[in-house]
Amino acid sequence: MKIITIIILLCLGMVWADEIQFLQDLANVYTQNIQTTDTDCRPPISRIRKLFYDGTTWNLLIPEAQKYQRPSDALSLDFKKKYQSPVIIHNQAEDFAHVLGAWDGYMYSPVTQEISDLHAWEQYWNTMATQDTPTRSNPDLCSWLGDLGSALAQAYKQQISMQKAFSLYASDADLRANLAAFHLWKMSQPYMQETYKFPIANLVAQHYQAWHFMPDRQKFLAEYFVTMHLVWEGEPFTQQSRQNFIAKYLSGVKIAAWAYYYSGQRVSFSDADAQTILNLYLDRLEVFYCQQNL
Repeated sequence: MKIITIIILLCLGMVWADEIQFLQDLANVYTQNIQTTDTDCRPPISRIRKLFYDGTTWNLLIPEAQKYQRPSDALSLDFKKKYQSPVIIHNQAEDFAHVLGAWDGYMYSPVTQEISDLHAWEQYWNTMATQDTPTRSNPDLCSWLGDLGSALAQAYKQQISMQKAFSLYASDADLRANLAAFHLWKMSQPYMQETYKFPIANLVAQHYQAWHFMPDRQKFLAEYFVTMHLVWEGEPFTQQSRQNFIAKYLSGVKIAAWAYYYSGQRVSFSDADAQTILNLYLDRLEVFYCQQNL
């Protein structure tokens, strides 16, 4: 049975992670990417993230990290090779590269202003692209909103259903990675000013332990839903909170699709399709909240 499981995982492009080795590799690659000019933990995290996600779009999404170079040393490249595909941790597929992309976005002054219409999103994106010294990131676009934008765009590109596109480009592994990034960002707060003493491996271990302990998981999931305005009168996923969420992010998911995959080419994504993607996302989040199918 174990042999069959391993064969299936290899066919899916995943590997079974030795968790102790994974944490040791993470601690080593973090230390490897600290430079003498670093004054906090963010630069080495950004450098590691760039092993997996880098380029013009990511420089717009996390502009403060644009100045850091993608590592090219042997240790870092080996880390990329080992963890560029999802790995199995605690019997679940975990895309740690995706965690790094979202976590890095959270680490740089998240955008707090409300962006609720198409014009405002376009203005925001254009401003990010033209600022000489931008200093803000958008963690939504680095994580779940980017996933939904990619699903919406690929549905149009490939002429496939929204459900299939959502399954392919906003998978449960991605969803868990986005939740992990939020939790890791919250746990990082007491250590932000550290460099060599930043306990990156311990924080990651604590997150995966919390994820598999229901009370802890429920606690940080509830906090996550509050920050996303998915709680109405103390209850998550009410009809009103879902309506508010869709109204807030309807234009955002269309802009994410445009920005990530069409390089400035104007594409008319319909409101109905954007709503479908957002509802699929809310349905999966609610399943996670209710502890079903985990």
